[in-house]
Amino acid sequence: MAKKEKMATGRIPLQFAAAVSKAARASFKDGTMRAKVSPVTQELLKFWFDEPFTAREKNFHEGQKQAILNAIYLHEVLGVRNVSEAYEKITSDLLGVDGGSVLKEVSKPKYAYPKYLVKMATGTGKTWVMHALLIWQYLNARAEKGERSGRWTKNFLFVAPGLIVYERLLDAFCGKRTDIDGNRDFQTSDIFAAQELFVPPAYREAVFSFLQNCTVKKDDFGRKVTGDGLIAVMNWHAFLGEE
Repeated sequence: MAKKEKMATGRIPLQFAAAVSKAARASFKDGTMRAKVSPVTQELLKFWFDEPFTAREKNFHEGQKQAILNAIYLHEVLGVRNVSEAYEKITSDLLGVDGGSVLKEVSKPKYAYPKYLVKMATGTGKTWVMHALLIWQYLNARAEKGERSGRWTKNFLFVAPGLIVYERLLDAFCGKRTDIDGNRDFQTSDIFAAQELFVPPAYREAVFSFLQNCTVKKDDFGRKVTGDGLIAVMNWHAFLGEE
């Protein structure tokens, strides 16, 4: 006998995601997004998605663009502080579905902070979306003056599901291996190799320095000292005491 599908893990999140995408597209198209985001984010949006910059050889495809816009819309335009607030501001009617089971679900402690999910099929460029969001957060954190707002971060943790993906992440941030000793060529890293897509010229030196000096492999985690933030690349076994 088939089990009854739980509403909170059924189609409601898909309806919510569709509503977020629709709202983010509209906000970007009518200029509302640009008016409400930081000056740094305005520069990134222009460089990533506007002409004449998009005349370059490589660009984000529509699915990647949508994922980036969704995160920026929720975080900067709406300024949501948790998942239930995101529902309230975009699809409040969904919270009352099935006797309020959705509201009960998203009100749990594990959703009590800004939490965004990008769900994309294998091969559609999740890593590049990840790079764009890292650059967006880092450059905004770097631009903050005085007391930190808590909206931006220079600290990132990437957890791979296995060693193959772990190595792929190191390729992405540090570049491909050049010898058996584990040395890597930074110029083959994703962001450096595709800098014409990812980083406006004025920010390239800062971003490249951050990637080269602040990326920490699992074996160096807790040992390597970084001065301007942290990119920790781990695989999930490290959290189980198996390594």
